Amino acid sequence: MNILSLEFFEFFSCFFVLYWILQPSLFLQNLLLLAGSLFFISWGSAYNFYILLAWTGCVYGITLFWRKTGRTTATNIILCVLIVTFFFLFRFYAALQESLKSFLDGIGLPIALPMVVGVAPLGLSFYVFHSVSYVISLQRTEVVKNRGAFPAHTINGNKENFFSFLLYTSFFPSIVSGPINRAVDLFPQLMPFQRRRILWPKQAVGLILLGLFKLFLVSDYLDKHLVSPVFSAPSNATPVASLTAVIAYAWQIYMNFSGYTDLVRGVGLLLGFHLPENFNAPYLAANISEFWRRWHITLSRFITDYIYIPLGGNRCGFARQNINVLIAMGLSGLWHGVGMNFFIWGMLHGAGLVVLNGFKHFKMFLTDEAKQSIPPRLAHEGARFVTFVFLCLTWVFFRSANFDDAITLLSSLTHCFSSELFDPHMLILWVLIAVTAFYGFLDRLKKRVWGYCERLPWWVYPFGIAALLTLIFMFAPAGTPGFIYANF
Repeated sequence: MNILSLEFFEFFSCFFVLYWILQPSLFLQNLLLLAGSLFFISWGSAYNFYILLAWTGCVYGITLFWRKTGRTTATNIILCVLIVTFFFLFRFYAALQESLKSFLDGIGLPIALPMVVGVAPLGLSFYVFHSVSYVISLQRTEVVKNRGAFPAHTINGNKENFFSFLLYTSFFPSIVSGPINRAVDLFPQLMPFQRRRILWPKQAVGLILLGLFKLFLVSDYLDKHLVSPVFSAPSNATPVASLTAVIAYAWQIYMNFSGYTDLVRGVGLLLGFHLPENFNAPYLAANISEFWRRWHITLSRFITDYIYIPLGGNRCGFARQNINVLIAMGLSGLWHGVGMNFFIWGMLHGAGLVVLNGFKHFKMFLTDEAKQSIPPRLAHEGARFVTFVFLCLTWVFFRSANFDDAITLLSSLTHCFSSELFDPHMLILWVLIAVTAFYGFLDRLKKRVWGYCERLPWWVYPFGIAALLTLIFMFAPAGTPGFIYANF
């Protein structure tokens, strides 16, 4: 079920009313939340439900094994094997089947491999992330603020069970594209010590409207008019059109993903849940490390805490630190997709982090005299420009259908300044450049307007909502926008 569809609006409207009618009983609210989540993920195909149930049962069995034996290493090995198995079967096997059969034939093993019909189950990556957080939190006895050690939460006097764990993994607002919910953050909200209530209703409405604006009016327009026409046939595009598409895609994926996050955070607040922030003006970053502290924040923290640090982090010397960075970012690329493009994208980001670490380690920065000769503001904007250019170039691999298309498009960019001055994409290109240049001002303006809107009385909101929705649906392209990260 698409969260932007009329079906979801009807589903959520009925769900919302019944959910708050049941407020006196936390158990009934959670039961409805679980039923709604399973209905949401099963919409259109029971296949998604069966895979989710199988995964949840396996992981819950792993936690029971750990509770009984206390064998942390064995538990983590079993969990890793389970993750690799599920990802291989449902994400990689279909794409690699032909290559695997050719390899087996080449070594004299003509085995008839089974066919896998179907696509990756909805939300697989995100409920895997949630499960890893849950298992590790149990092992580390992570502390929940003001509540003691995890999982010392109760629901009707009972400790967490399969019911509550299934609710945690299937939680429908964030199962499609995140944000990634840590167990220590979401479990206390699933099993609170007091009645739930709608959180910051004005902010919730504002987030939903902002998400709709980003998804329908900005992201979908950029995709249908500037991005898809070029990336679907890069050899037919003019150099200026290629450059416009590359910059437009950087903004499209940001507006698409952050718009979805705004939407589900707003839905979460209406249900009494505070979901984590996932973006913080990422294109204001002055280096690649800062970018990952601002972009898909929950994934960045997950990679850091559950991959980079367990590998040794920066505790084992400079060389090992950078190997760990490359491994973490390479795995991040593979998580996004099977093709070589995604791996290259991840490794390019890893290489960028390695170069940055090298500068910091060897202090290969400007001399003090040179630093004083460059105004700090100019130096920061220059670093931000270089970072944005690097990000745009790496996004080419992320968006392209294959490696050849990515190279074709990048080759086209080298000829853009020899193109005709009056190319029809020139005006749009300059608009995108202006938006990028003044992004800091626009972000501050958004925060100021946001603060002003939250101070408005409630009677003004219906008029503002009606006006904004009219604007969105009048000028948005036809059709329902998709979610880029739903594919991952």
